[in-house]
Amino acid sequence: MIISEKFWTLPNAISLFRLLFGALITIWLYKNGFGFAWLVFLFFVFTDFLDGFIARRQNTGSSWGMALDPLADQFLVLPIFWMFYWAGDISLFAPMLLTIREILMVLLRLSAKRDISANILGKAKVVAEYAGISFLLAGAEWNILGLMMFLPILFLAAASLLKYAYDVFGQKCQKGSMCS
Repeated sequence: MIISEKFWTLPNAISLFRLLFGALITIWLYKNGFGFAWLVFLFFVFTDFLDGFIARRQNTGSSWGMALDPLADQFLVLPIFWMFYWAGDISLFAPMLLTIREILMVLLRLSAKRDISANILGKAKVVAEYAGISFLLAGAEWNILGLMMFLPILFLAAASLLKYAYDVFGQKCQKGSMCS
C-alpha cells in the first residue's frame, strides 16, 4: 500500500465522521429509548471496515489514517462504555482500564516517532469491544453476552498493549540504541 501524507482522503473523512459522531449519536439514541441504537452503532462499526477497505483498494493509505483510525475506534467505544458505567450497567473497572490502555497507546505511538500498524491482537480487541457494546445496546435479553465479552476485551487490551510496546521498545533494545 502506498502511504501518503495527505489528510483529506475518503478513508480519513470516514474515520473523522466516526470519531466525531459515532458515540454521540449512538448514546443519544440509546438514552432516548430508540430500541435500535445497536443498529446505528453497527453502522459506525461498518465505517471502520469501510475506511480500511477503501484505503487499500484505492491505495490512499496515509500516516494520518494510521493515527486517525484507531483513535476513531476508541472515540466510538470508550464513551459508550462510560455511559454503561454511569447507568450502573457495568463496573468502573472495565472503562477505567480501557481508558488507561488507550492513553498508554497514544503515548506509545508518540514515543515511537513512526507509524505503528495495527496488530492482530489490537484488531481482535476492537472486534470484541464492538460485539460487547452491540449486545449491551440490544437490550436486557442480550446483556449477559455483552458482559461476557469483558474478559476477552480486557485480555486482548493487555496483550495487544504489550505487543505494541515490544514492537516499539523491544526493537530499539535489540538495535542497542536505547537499552545499552
